[in-house]
Amino acid sequence: MEHIRPAKEQDLPYLYEICLRTALSGLDGTDYFHDPFCVGHYYAAPYLFFDPSLCFIAVDEHNKPSGYIVGTSDTASFNKWMNSSWLPPLQTQYEQVDTFKSEYEEEIIRLISKGPGEGVWEHVGYPGHLHIKSP
Repeated sequence: MEHIRPAKEQDLPYLYEICLRTALSGLDGTDYFHDPFCVGHYYAAPYLFFDPSLCFIAVDEHNKPSGYIVGTSDTASFNKWMNSSWLPPLQTQYEQVDTFKSEYEEEIIRLISKGPGEGVWEHVGYPGHLHIKSP
C-alpha cells in the first residue's frame, strides 16, 4: 500500500526518474530524450527548491518513491523565480544543443530556453498550480 509524505531533497533523483517515465502524457519518455534530465529540470525539480512545503512523494510498500505532487501557491512568483534563478544556468547548458532525439525533447529544451510566461490560469482566478505524476 502506498502512502504520501513530504518530499525531501534526497528525493530529487526520484523526481527526475518519475518525470521522465511519465513525460509523454503519462507514458514513458525514456527512449525520446538524449538528456534524461531535461524534462525534470522544467516540470519537477524546481518546485522542490522553490517551495518544498508544497511537494509530496508517494512511496510504495518498500518505501521507494513511486509518484509525486509538486506545486506552488503563487504561479506568478514561481515563474519570476524560474526565469531569474533556476533557468539561466540551464539555458547556458542547452544553448548549443541543436540535435534532438525527438520532437518532445526539442519542445522541452525550447521551454527551458524561453522560460515560463504568463499562463491562462493566472487570468481565470487560479493563483497556483501543481503537477501530479505516478507511473
